[in-house]
Amino acid sequence: LTNQAYTGPTSSVKGQTQGGAGMLSFMSMNSGELKKNYKFEYLGEATVKNSKNELTWHLRLTPLIPAKYKYAEIWVTKDGLPVQTMIVAINKDSTTMLMTSHNDRATINLDTIPIIIPRTANIHVEK
Repeated sequence: LTNQAYTGPTSSVKGQTQGGAGMLSFMSMNSGELKKNYKFEYLGEATVKNSKNELTWHLRLTPLIPAKYKYAEIWVTKDGLPVQTMIVAINKDSTTMLMTSHNDRATINLDTIPIIIPRTANIHVEK
C-alpha cells in the first residue's frame, strides 16, 4: 500500500484481521489468538542492526484466516520486544519497520512527535 495513512488508537487494531490495521493486529494478540490465527515458523536467530545490535528470534507468521497480506516476519528479543517487522503483501510488495533505538523504560509524550501526513494520502480513521 502506498500513500496510505492510518490514524487512531493502537487498541483499535485488536481483533481485526483485514484491512490496513489488520496487518499489524498480531502485535496486540494474546498467545491463544496468535495460535488460532497464524501458522508460526522459526527462521533462526538473527542480529538486528539497530542501536543495540540485538540478537533476536526471527519468526514468520502466515495468516490462517483471510488477510490482505501473505505473511509477516518479526524479529523478537529474548525479552519479547519486537524490534523489526516486515509485512509482505499479496502482490509481494513489502514494508519493513525497524526500531533503531529504544529505551525499555522510556515514556513517550505524543505531543513531541510531529506526524506529517501528505495531503494526497488516503487516510483511514480507526476507532
